[in-house]
This record gives sequence, structure tokens and C-alpha cells, in this order.
Amino acid sequence: MESGTDIDINELRPKEMVVKEREAFTKQKREKTLREQAEYLNIILSPQGKKLIDLIVKKMEKRINYLINEDPEAKAYKKILDELKYKENLAKKAIGDLYDMKLEN
Repeated sequence: MESGTDIDINELRPKEMVVKEREAFTKQKREKTLREQAEYLNIILSPQGKKLIDLIVKKMEKRINYLINEDPEAKAYKKILDELKYKENLAKKAIGDLYDMKLEN
């Protein structure tokens, strides 16, 4: 018995043809998506786009700060970070003072 062309069971057509059509469709869909995404670059790089992004960033920062100050767990993390920063600054100052003391001797 001779074997013929492989058939896609769902399409009842040659597999090779079905695969090529699916690949072409996927490629076309991907290209369309990329073109749509690329259009946003013109918007984002425009002066109005930059203003919009700046506005959103400021509002997001304000919202994050609000959430940090209202959430007990976030407040605790912030306190730890603030304390570590304070200790880092204190350590840097101590090193500077020690260095100055060495120079005086």
C-alpha cells in the first residue's frame, strides 16, 4: 500500500498546506501587532505624550506614597529602610570624622 500526503484530521486537507496557512496567519497577526505597537512610539515621543507620561508618573508616585503611609506592613518596611539609610549616613560620617582625625595627627 502506498502512502500519500499526510492529512490534517481537523481540516481534512494536506497537513503541509494547513501548516503553511497557519504560519502565514500567525506571521500576519504578529506583524499587525508590531505595527500597532510601533505607532505608540510617535505618541510617546511627542511633547504631549511626554507630558502625559510625566503626569501619570507623578500621580503614581503620589498614590504609592499614600499606600505606603496607610499600609501597616509597608510602613514597617519604610521604617526599616529609613533606619538603614540613617545608619548608612551615620557610618559615612563616622568614617569621614575618623579620616579627619588621622589627618590631624
